[in-house]
Amino acid sequence: MSKVEMTRIITAGLIVGCIFAFMISYIEVLTLSNFFGWLAFSIATGAIAFFAIFSPYGVRSHTTVFGHRQKYRHPVSKIPGKIAGPILIAVVVCCAVSFGFYIYDK
Repeated sequence: MSKVEMTRIITAGLIVGCIFAFMISYIEVLTLSNFFGWLAFSIATGAIAFFAIFSPYGVRSHTTVFGHRQKYRHPVSKIPGKIAGPILIAVVVCCAVSFGFYIYDK
């Protein structure tokens, strides 16, 4: 693993960790359902923030949005499926575990 890849992993982890710690600090009663729900939220928003700020896989230009041609082209981060897939799986699993604990607690 190269130094650049390691830096990207650490930066992404710090972004997700900071968002998660901030959100957890405002919860009065921490349950397993809250924990996994906010973890899913933190992973999703951390990934969005990381790709928006750093664009590690390059940038492409949008020419259409929802089928309408745009007057101005704006850059959008490229995110390969092999990267987006595990992020999506982690978020879905955290949501499912959170819901499971929510149902179990009732």
